[in-house]
Amino acid sequence: MLLAFLGASALADQPPPPPSPYQPQPKYPAPEEPAQYRFEWQVKDDYSKNDYGQQEEREGANTQVGGHSTIKTHFYKENTNSRNK
Repeated sequence: MLLAFLGASALADQPPPPPSPYQPQPKYPAPEEPAQYRFEWQVKDDYSKNDYGQQEEREGANTQVGGHSTIKTHFYKENTNSRNK
């Protein structure tokens, strides 16, 4: 009985087994045609005077990105005159 306890105790002190090795990334076939797209978005709000947007175009490895931004920020001043009571 004591021998079984010592054997189980010795096994409990062993470090855990190493993790399994990582698997290689799956191989995906190359695209049949080169990438090609064009998109554009824009926000123009006359009330707040905000005007911003982005354009992007890609044909194969050639990518063109552009954008513009005219954002009017409104600040306010708070009256901080107060009396300690």
